Amino acid sequence: MIDVVESDRLIARSRERFLAGEPVETGGVRGLIVSSWRRCRVLGLPSERLKPPYNDDLDLDSALMRAAEPVLDRLDAMVAGTWASVTLADAKGVLLRRRAGDLGLTRAIEELNCGVGFTVAEWAAGTTGVGMALMETHFFVNHRFQPDDRILKDIGKIQHIPTHIVQGRYDNVCPPFTAWDLKKAMPGATMELVMSGHAARDPEMRKALLRAHDRIRDAGSPVLPTPPVTPAPQI
Repeated sequence: MIDVVESDRLIARSRERFLAGEPVETGGVRGLIVSSWRRCRVLGLPSERLKPPYNDDLDLDSALMRAAEPVLDRLDAMVAGTWASVTLADAKGVLLRRRAGDLGLTRAIEELNCGVGFTVAEWAAGTTGVGMALMETHFFVNHRFQPDDRILKDIGKIQHIPTHIVQGRYDNVCPPFTAWDLKKAMPGATMELVMSGHAARDPEMRKALLRAHDRIRDAGSPVLPTPPVTPAPQI
């Protein structure tokens, strides 16, 4: 099992190989990130310390800010005492709010010129979480599946494939109700809710995925022999 520290080392080695013009290790970093590295190279962004533009004229009373503040307050309590942060940016990648669970993390972020007021879109700051989110949002808005229920309508094409669904309870990217809709459309599938978010490397998510792989190895199918009692998610 690859822990977070080893995963970070793999990413660092992959980055070094990329900058040296060598092939990137398979499994060391997601293809989506490597694609961003390539775009940054085309943009001519330096690989060393970046200097993203700073905007000191922020509208802190915008509709976005007013709507986001209650959510940020709740998330702030969730990350308190952890090495994690919550970031709010506008459509241009300008950071409007950042809540960090650790003072040391706050200092580290500020040293990287990633504090409130800085633009961290890909064109300005290279590969960042905000830049990736902006790119994915553009895809969702302009190139998403049409109609919205296309996957569920075509689910019959894969009904014969043994399926086990692992869903993070705190996944805000793919909320639990989407997994529940998929489960209802695939009666033969089993579903498991775990205490994690969206990332596959979250500890509980990783454990559940490895258990499913073990079942494929041992029984030829990831489906749980005794499906858990899974209540419908509350929206």
